[in-house]
Amino acid sequence: MDMDGPSAAQFRSCLLRWFDATKRDMPWRRTKDPYRILLSEVLLQRTRVVSGTRYYERFLQRFPDLPALAEASEQDVLRAWEGLGFYGRARNLHRAAKAIMERFGGRIPSNVESLLELPGIGPYTAGAVASIAFACVADRSRLRWPGTSSLSRRCNRLTVWTRWWASSSRRSVSIRR
Repeated sequence: MDMDGPSAAQFRSCLLRWFDATKRDMPWRRTKDPYRILLSEVLLQRTRVVSGTRYYERFLQRFPDLPALAEASEQDVLRAWEGLGFYGRARNLHRAAKAIMERFGGRIPSNVESLLELPGIGPYTAGAVASIAFACVADRSRLRWPGTSSLSRRCNRLTVWTRWWASSSRRSVSIRR
């Protein structure tokens, strides 16, 4: 095995093949609506996907768009969030909706820097919303993977892990280098 790991193109290709072979159908993957993506990213913090899906759909029935969420009372938002726990997420999402209406004319910002100005939105969530909803690439200098110091080691570790995962779960994922 090459200790430098795969090239960026090989890494991307490997990761995309793995995703295509193993992805689950989730409602927030069927949309590019920034509101729905923001909701899913906040809702799924510390929440399992299987549980989060029900809450996501229920929340959208009550607050189908950003203006509906911004105009709601905090009590209504907390009631819709009930059962998920970590109610600070709901409060911050509500505050963020109000801030988006006031400061951004009701349009969710498309760049990481503006998203980071919103209550409760940190670097991971800002990067996820910008990349998924707006196809913006986050500043690579912000991206950090714990315990590693170089891209090549990260790629190599992921390649090793992916090979182990594919063989241990008997999934047929082709990883060519």
